[in-house]
Amino acid sequence: MEASAQNCESGFDPVCGSPQLAWLPALMQCADPLFPTGGYAHSMGLEQWAKQQSYRSAEDLSAFLLQQAGPALVRMELPYLRLARQALESADWENLVVIEQQLDASKWSAELRAASVAQGRGRLRLLCKLYPNCEQMDAYHARQKQRQVFGHHSVVTALQSILL
Repeated sequence: MEASAQNCESGFDPVCGSPQLAWLPALMQCADPLFPTGGYAHSMGLEQWAKQQSYRSAEDLSAFLLQQAGPALVRMELPYLRLARQALESADWENLVVIEQQLDASKWSAELRAASVAQGRGRLRLLCKLYPNCEQMDAYHARQKQRQVFGHHSVVTALQSILL
C-alpha cells in the first residue's frame, strides 16, 4: 500500500471485503454525476458548438469530443493535472503554488477561472469529509484557506488521484 493511502484512510469498508478494492467506494461516490461539485456544469463549449454547428447525432458528439474537447484537455488541463500530481506526491508546495498560478493564468476568461476554482473547492470540501485527518488533504486545504493556492479543479483532482 502506498504511503499516501496509509495516511488517508477513507473510513469505507469495501463492498466486496477485498483490501485491494478499498478505494472503490470513494471513487464511485466522487464519480457519481450527483456529486455536488459542479463538474457537469462545464462542458468545454459543447452547448455552444452544438447550437452553432447544428449537432444532432452521436457522430457529431464524437467529432466534438475528438476534435475540440479532447485536444483542449490534452493541451491545457492534463499537463497541469500531471504536474500537480507530481508536486503533491513529493510535497513540493512551492512548485504547486507556481503550477496553480500558471493554471489560473491559462484560463483566458474570468468565467473559466471561476468555474475551475468553484468545481475544485467544491470537490475539496467533499473530499475533506471523505478523508478526515489526511495529511495531504489537510495541508492543501490549509493552503487554500490561506489563499496560497486557488483550489483549481485539476489540482484537486490530482490530489484525489493520489488518495485513491
